Amino acid sequence: MAADVAAGVTGRIPTLLSLLASSDSTVQQAAASAVADLSGDVTSTGGASAIVAAGGVPRIVCCVREGSTLPARVHSAAALDGICRNHPEARSAVAAAGGAAALTPLLDSLETAQSTAATALGFLARDCSEAQQALVAAGALPVLIRLLSSQHAATRSAAAFTLLEMRRHLSAYLQQLADSAPSLVCLLTSGIYHEEGNAIRLLAQLWEQGGQRGRRTIAAAGAAAALEGFLFNPNREAADEPFLRRAAALVRSIARLPAE
Repeated sequence: MAADVAAGVTGRIPTLLSLLASSDSTVQQAAASAVADLSGDVTSTGGASAIVAAGGVPRIVCCVREGSTLPARVHSAAALDGICRNHPEARSAVAAAGGAAALTPLLDSLETAQSTAATALGFLARDCSEAQQALVAAGALPVLIRLLSSQHAATRSAAAFTLLEMRRHLSAYLQQLADSAPSLVCLLTSGIYHEEGNAIRLLAQLWEQGGQRGRRTIAAAGAAAALEGFLFNPNREAADEPFLRRAAALVRSIARLPAE
């Protein structure tokens, strides 16, 4: 019975992928939503791997870029997120199909689109040099740094996550990242462990590579107090030892920063 259900799901994928090109915006949006749902189903043989096997990546990227409605584009971005998250072998194919260039314009759209696209870009970039180069070429990094100052917590978190995946390519953007130090400090007080960890790692990179300006910006943003709150928060879940060491090292470094 389970095999029959899985076969039925897999059998729907070619039809759904073809409907991503429908001229009917309602049909296109519904198909994109269904593909996004399937891409995130790690328990089904009709999930991300089956979408990739059916040649779905170029069609999904096309819908991200040219979908007739914003919801269709956002659902397609979510589908790329699911594919890159659950089928890592497909990241190079997504990059080759122009996934980074298609997702980057959504970073300048509405909040839901911003956070979805930023997260998809992060999983696309993870451990994939081709994708990372594509993100740089698409101009995604300056926009992601700007989104650290978004009013929306989900967008700030997604931007920090993706910038961390792109940390080897941030050297040209350290001045802009320094301007966003207050936003990174704000993430330190989110109460969400992975967000706090991402902020600590980005602040540590800025401290190490951003020169005196970066360091003074971190100090002026109140990072020491926020880091101490992270270290001594009794309600925080148990942290990995490397995060604790990095946070403690930053606190010590800030304390030793010479006065201007």
